[in-house]
Amino acid sequence: MIKKILFLTSLLSTAQKINSAISWKPSLYQEASAGNYTTVKKMLENKADIHQSDRYSGDTPLMAACACKIIDLQGENSDINKTVQVLLDYKSDPTLKTPSESTVLHLALTYGRHHTACKALLDAKADVSYEDFFGQTPLMAAVDDQACKYLQNHVFSPYKHTIPL
Repeated sequence: MIKKILFLTSLLSTAQKINSAISWKPSLYQEASAGNYTTVKKMLENKADIHQSDRYSGDTPLMAACACKIIDLQGENSDINKTVQVLLDYKSDPTLKTPSESTVLHLALTYGRHHTACKALLDAKADVSYEDFFGQTPLMAAVDDQACKYLQNHVFSPYKHTIPL
């Protein structure tokens, strides 16, 4: 009985630490925003709250990962792409919006330029045609960058029938 109590106590303290926040940013949010795939995966395996958002901005860990400005040098195998995928695997919602009405797809295209993550978001049913506060769709947000050509040829091509012209 004592072993069982000690085990439950350690589980509770682990979950408490995983879901704790330094200032207003939850631990999972901080690790996702840095693209720390291994840590994010381990935290999710240990029951981190995937929906716990930044107390100031309201952004979720998935939003933080998509907006991460780490250069995507390793393509599909980069930590940021794997971070986005593991967050989606654990049922992070790709349809949530920021206060400026940007979707995670907007963030991935505008800030992160993570092409493989964009494909994962599209596969998870991220909205391609949603207009943010400024009236921009995700594709419009990418237009001012070289990412647009890549996206048209490699990411959006299977979804052409769903993209409004």
